[in-house]
Amino acid sequence: RFGPRSFGVQLSGAGQSVAMLRASARSLPPCLLLSPPSHVQPLLDSRIFVRSQGSSSLLERRRPSVSLGAGAGTGAAAASVAGSSAEADLALRRDGTVVGRFGWRRLTLQERIVTATLAAAVVAIGYASGFWPCSRVRQILAVLFLALCFLVGARRLRCRPRLQPARSVLPLPSSTLARAADLLVHYVRRPRAGACRLACCFHGFGASALSWNTALGSLGEQLEADVLAFDAPGFGLTERLRMPLTRKALDASPYTCRRSAAVANDLLSIHAPVRSDPNGCDVVLLGHSLGAISAALAALAMSPERRARTVLVLESPAFSAGDRSLAGIPQCSLWQLRLLVAVLPFVLRRLVYRRGFWEKGLGLAAGEAVSQRLVTDYRWPSLVEDWDRGLALFVASRIYGVPEETGLADKLKDACKDGLRVVVVSGDDDRIVPASSSKALSEAIGANLVSLRGGHTLHEEDPAVFAKAVAPFLRKTGR
Repeated sequence: RFGPRSFGVQLSGAGQSVAMLRASARSLPPCLLLSPPSHVQPLLDSRIFVRSQGSSSLLERRRPSVSLGAGAGTGAAAASVAGSSAEADLALRRDGTVVGRFGWRRLTLQERIVTATLAAAVVAIGYASGFWPCSRVRQILAVLFLALCFLVGARRLRCRPRLQPARSVLPLPSSTLARAADLLVHYVRRPRAGACRLACCFHGFGASALSWNTALGSLGEQLEADVLAFDAPGFGLTERLRMPLTRKALDASPYTCRRSAAVANDLLSIHAPVRSDPNGCDVVLLGHSLGAISAALAALAMSPERRARTVLVLESPAFSAGDRSLAGIPQCSLWQLRLLVAVLPFVLRRLVYRRGFWEKGLGLAAGEAVSQRLVTDYRWPSLVEDWDRGLALFVASRIYGVPEETGLADKLKDACKDGLRVVVVSGDDDRIVPASSSKALSEAIGANLVSLRGGHTLHEEDPAVFAKAVAPFLRKTGR
């Protein structure tokens, strides 16, 4: 911005107008902000080169948004960009544009002064009009009560998250909103010239299509395929439909793995390759954790002819060889589900808005420290309207009735006999889905088993190794 700013400014850059949220604007000091040259490069092809110490070579210094994607080994670069916790809570696209803020922000000093002044004015008016208590203890309690009410009211009016429609917070240039299975679905696609097959990626619980973003390039290269990843119903930027909590509505709930499978098949029809693969593999379905259930259901919903030309990859699948799911969640009655949907959004907001929650959770799943860019990708869906209620409805639909994975292993075993190729991939240090469970499932299905070094999110930890391990099974001799 040129010169002093005012609240609610409009910033423009990279050929488009970006509306910064008022919460983001107020978190900055109301003064002239001067930035280093690396932060204000004027053109998309602008570059700054620096000479490294002890070397005669020139190193390119890119925009700060690129540094956000650095791994744990370059923590200093990421820390220089993230800076304070207030800056780390800004929702930054990869090109550096700000689209919003994650969670609640703190009151600025000016807002606290105004709030305290208003509270003092109310106290003075009450004292002057004779409505003020005479007891010293009651006076202190009244002042504390008024101060608390004004602080809570100011925070709710000024600091609460500003949720936006999905079209306003698309994270990537390749982000697309399309109608599939009666839902407005968000997905990202990495096309490949001359590809003769299409790969569709299913994310796990709490994730979105962005969890596959770093792996799209490696998968496209190794699988020689167009690759797409979409947000399942209830997650990411996909439309959240309003749904009453009745038995009839729950029986036809859009927040199920079966609806996610229908979305995938619609997207596969939209982006079907022009020519067939000579190796007999036109479609690759890659499902991670809970997404493995959706991927398996999508494969079973295909025609026998198309299923015979499909490879199903189950990465750390969240279902076992028996009829019970790994989660083992007991089924709930209707009144319990209504109570759950009423309370769960409150709990989710307290957890999901905290950056530390994602850092600890993702670190536990991966078994190592994760990059700030990955944390931002996982927090991104919390920018969208009704994200908390959509996730609560998914949980309610998930624990209502018979689990969708009941008998799934047996159905996959029969499908394998009819030509479906199934590959189970597991990490030897997986703390969420043990490697022994994946091994038992592969033996029950009669599928190939690939064990890699890593945790629960192999496609995020080392995308190149994951893609290279899957590629041989796409050939006819791979099975």
